[in-house]
Amino acid sequence: MKHALTNTTHVKNQGDAICEQYWREVVPGWMREDSPDINEVVDRLLDARRPRAAFFAIHFAVAELETSRLKRLLLEIGTCDAEEAGTYLMDGYHISEAFDILHKRTGVSEEEMVRLEFLFIHVLEHQSHGISNLEKQLGKSPALFVQVLGLRYRRHDGGEDPPEWKVADAEKASELATAAYRILVNFRRAPGTDDNGNIDEEALRTWVNQAQVLCAQHGRPEIGDQKIGEILSSPTVGKNGIWPREEVRKVLEECGTAELARGFQIGVYNSRGVHARGEGGDQERALAEKYRAWAHVSSRSNIPTRLVSSMASVKVMIGMRRGRIRRLRFAGD
Repeated sequence: MKHALTNTTHVKNQGDAICEQYWREVVPGWMREDSPDINEVVDRLLDARRPRAAFFAIHFAVAELETSRLKRLLLEIGTCDAEEAGTYLMDGYHISEAFDILHKRTGVSEEEMVRLEFLFIHVLEHQSHGISNLEKQLGKSPALFVQVLGLRYRRHDGGEDPPEWKVADAEKASELATAAYRILVNFRRAPGTDDNGNIDEEALRTWVNQAQVLCAQHGRPEIGDQKIGEILSSPTVGKNGIWPREEVRKVLEECGTAELARGFQIGVYNSRGVHARGEGGDQERALAEKYRAWAHVSSRSNIPTRLVSSMASVKVMIGMRRGRIRRLRFAGD
């Protein structure tokens, strides 16, 4: 028989056996922010291996949960599979809100946030919190970027990856490959970017150079350059209103390859996301005109733009209509 959540002190007074059975079977309701039992309820439900039930109970009162418990709760939601499938389904908005609350707390390291964001990538990629800590960590470590790349894409040289990259369990390897793909799709913070959105050009250049070397060493130079190009295609503009911004243009000029340019184009195309198409192609024409204007200003600037100018002659996929891909050209076509 299932039990409704009741006074925790009364439950504790019934003895260990009854108490354990109660927390295994209780159907929790939503708890108020002023409830004195919030931390107790989370502890008991986690001990019963019911993290989703615990989050369901306190999702309107997450801000009142003690920090170490909130970390444990999110970790166990992401790793515990003891609860029956389809029960206590969680809303992405409230998960994102819990991450925002935890991110602002003292006593939480960036590494802890990175691990949690990795576990919840499938939820956070669609929410306001995103994967900000994971993006920062990737932007600091070219080695981590290449390892994530290695989880999703195979080597092309027949070589062997480091032992710590290998996952024996096929199901787990598939899950990691999917998570790695989602991380790479959502990694759009240029390496060298500070919390104010400024980019350290030398830090960006160093990261790209090291990432290219590591990708080549691990048999993934082409896909590595493609993904680097996607990262650098971020739509943020520079101080003079030109896109790509100045620091990115310089690094593209120095480190650019055909595959990096291809990745850049893919990133530009994908940056539109899901959108409603208007009649007559007005949206596509306006978008093409925007890129033409940027290319024109870039060509007149004193910043080297060899790669950016070469991309101005490449057709960029803008939309699909009647089953055929329509392409609009940059200025210079």
